Amino acid sequence: MEKSIEHIFRAYDIRGVYNEDMTPENAMAIGRAFGTFLREGKVVVGRDARKTGEVLQCAFVSGLASAGIGVVDIGMVPTPVVSYYIKKAGAKCGVIISASHNPPEYNGIRFKDHDGTGYVSCIPKVKDIFLKKEFKRREWDELGSIKYIGRVDPIKSYLSALKSKVKLDKPIKVVIDPGNGSGCGVGAELFRDVGCKVVSINDEVDGSFPGRGPQPDEKSLQGLAKKVLEEKADLGIAYDGDADRAAFVDEEGVVRSAEDTGMVLAEEILGKQKGKVALNVECSKAVENRIKELGGDVTRIRVGDVFLADAVKKGALFAMESSSHFVVPELFPFDDGIAVSLYMAGIVSRHPEGLAGMLKNVKKYPVMKEKFKCPDADKFKVIDRITAEFKKTNDVDTIDGAKVQFEKGWALLRASNTQPIVRLTVEAENEDEVKNIAQTMEDSFKKNLK
Repeated sequence: MEKSIEHIFRAYDIRGVYNEDMTPENAMAIGRAFGTFLREGKVVVGRDARKTGEVLQCAFVSGLASAGIGVVDIGMVPTPVVSYYIKKAGAKCGVIISASHNPPEYNGIRFKDHDGTGYVSCIPKVKDIFLKKEFKRREWDELGSIKYIGRVDPIKSYLSALKSKVKLDKPIKVVIDPGNGSGCGVGAELFRDVGCKVVSINDEVDGSFPGRGPQPDEKSLQGLAKKVLEEKADLGIAYDGDADRAAFVDEEGVVRSAEDTGMVLAEEILGKQKGKVALNVECSKAVENRIKELGGDVTRIRVGDVFLADAVKKGALFAMESSSHFVVPELFPFDDGIAVSLYMAGIVSRHPEGLAGMLKNVKKYPVMKEKFKCPDADKFKVIDRITAEFKKTNDVDTIDGAKVQFEKGWALLRASNTQPIVRLTVEAENEDEVKNIAQTMEDSFKKNLK
């Protein structure tokens, strides 16, 4: 295998463009490598709604079984269903064939540990086996079994478990937008089951994501916002392509940021028990301030859903990041957009002022987010150069990328773990400071890219 293929092995998963680097041949070889790493046991395998998912899943599963590993194939499901079903199936771990929020031409392989949390420790070892082609070869009578059980029973079991954990004080009206992803039908079924009136948009599975794309953000969710107003709904709910993230629209048709969502969730959780809340390094200072007002303690962590789960394992009552991944351990120990959406609906059902009212008096700061194209081979080197530059004059937090402190704000430049880009986030006391800091960081990026 050519060395250039190494870039698909990322910090949290394996991901690339179909037929460029994420090919059926590579998927089969990665399955063989993962099976060689595991040695024994069985694995729950599912996929998201991408058009390339079934081909890659079949290839991966064949490789896995060829190494002697049993497979429980649950078909096309939201990522949280794979995470949940691992324990239910008595499996050693799980795999979801998914590229989450990436454009439709991407696909990938994401590993889940026995408890449904990210299994990233296996990636360097799987990579090494894959590159060296040191696969375990099983004889014809030692192959792993492939048991296809489909999606119906795993989804039913997952929804039943979730409904036992969250109760609404009263039914509310919701508009659900799964974005044509693997959450289609699942969210609507859940909310109807708990007595809510449900309106759906983009609720037909289509791996080209024609409705709004797999990435829920303020721009892509304007259709949902409009529908919330038309229907006079209490809450709008959106999922990303594999439904491990949730975004919300309030009753006034405003697309709420992850930080807004996090403050509401944190208030609910800290109202029951005081303790630690984990925020990734990119989260707004407004969230940190609000948590402290509520009597909670804040710890900062790296960007990535795996680090949210790790923080919960270490005792955090709640963990979140600004990309709308949330872990609420009283529900599940992993990030789950569908579970969080029901939890949010429960909160809204108990507060007559609505989501907008709950956030009315919360202080916020202006934020700017940009991204710069940067080759995978260069992006971490560029961050290192920028860190060295600013350490001469500013405080720089290097827990994840370079978070540079300025007199009236901060900026974070970090390399994406899933795409060939560097992301910039700037927060400051006012818009002018945001623009000034952003320009300073952009100039530094361009200088250090050369």
